[in-house]
Amino acid sequence: MGKLGNPNKLSKEEKENRLQYIASLLRKGWSKLSITEHIAEKYGFKRQAAANWLKQTYAYINSGDESFIKNLRRIQLE
Repeated sequence: MGKLGNPNKLSKEEKENRLQYIASLLRKGWSKLSITEHIAEKYGFKRQAAANWLKQTYAYINSGDESFIKNLRRIQLE
């Protein structure tokens, strides 16, 4: 996995921004495959790394992080 694909090599803010972006695509009704292809192209890493980001986004949404959920609601209203 390249530097951009590895979530452990990003700052907490950068990681959260990516997770929020992916979550916003989910909220817009994008399919998992479409999201995986889009973020792989956008960030320049393999589909497997993109699928890993999608998996982490689901885990993060289910973690109950209040600030993250507030951001999702704000994105939904935009």
